[in-house]
Amino acid sequence: MGPQSSLTDMTDVGPSGFRSTRDIAAAPERVWEVLTTPSAFATWFGTDAVEVPLDRLTWRAVAGEPWSAQMVLPGGATIDWEGEMLTVDAPSILSFTITDDASIDQRDTVMFELAGAEANGCSLTLSQTGGGLDVDGYAQAAAGWAGFVDAIERLAAASR
Repeated sequence: MGPQSSLTDMTDVGPSGFRSTRDIAAAPERVWEVLTTPSAFATWFGTDAVEVPLDRLTWRAVAGEPWSAQMVLPGGATIDWEGEMLTVDAPSILSFTITDDASIDQRDTVMFELAGAEANGCSLTLSQTGGGLDVDGYAQAAAGWAGFVDAIERLAAASR
């Protein structure tokens, strides 16, 4: 599948979250690097439409570490994201909690799972679970994450 494919075409969405899988034409180690390097995270989490300034980003792939990022939307509005790194098992599993509302205790969990040890490709499975959204909210989240995975795929392929 190429960068133009839609993650949402292969997405299972339910009341407690979503799960999607995409094949990526890059080694798992390269995809891992894109997922965990702060400058790459700022690029894929922002995509082409939103800025994630590095000076407003804390992203260290270490279990138990807090993370935070600010998205600057077109027009200047911001969204503040935060969470905690849960599982960091290079180059196969990265999971973390996530919220855009620090005033509530509820956090969803995002998990990236990389499978396949081929130098020319791997399978990326992405899930967001926790019940913090309804089914429509998870469908919208899956569509948003599809854009992030498009950017991850482009970044991973760019340095092959």
